[in-house]
Amino acid sequence: MEFLFKKQVNLETRKKQNKELLKRNPKKIPIILEKDPKCKLEPIQKTKFLIQEEFSASQFIKMVKSLLNISEFEALFLTAKGKYSITGERSMAQIYKDFKDKEDGFLYIAYTTELVYG
Repeated sequence: MEFLFKKQVNLETRKKQNKELLKRNPKKIPIILEKDPKCKLEPIQKTKFLIQEEFSASQFIKMVKSLLNISEFEALFLTAKGKYSITGERSMAQIYKDFKDKEDGFLYIAYTTELVYG
């Protein structure tokens, strides 16, 4: 999946933004959250997030559901790098460590209501 943020903001600017965010907020994780193109939900208004390292994947999913105004009983899937499912009690710090973008340092996450592999 190609993220709009990467298309709209050049690499040097993204690196600078990430560096400044981490300098001011060393215990937070910079995330870019965008809708998967196949998802039927409306795009989320805010796409840049700074969250606490201690957040679990479940807590982050719950937060995203509330921003999208969908019930906690509706399915919502988050993927890192367009293919790695984000679930459970794994910390966002560990997810960031494993899946952050090597070029600019942001963690890119897509959301969708249907998880399809292949």
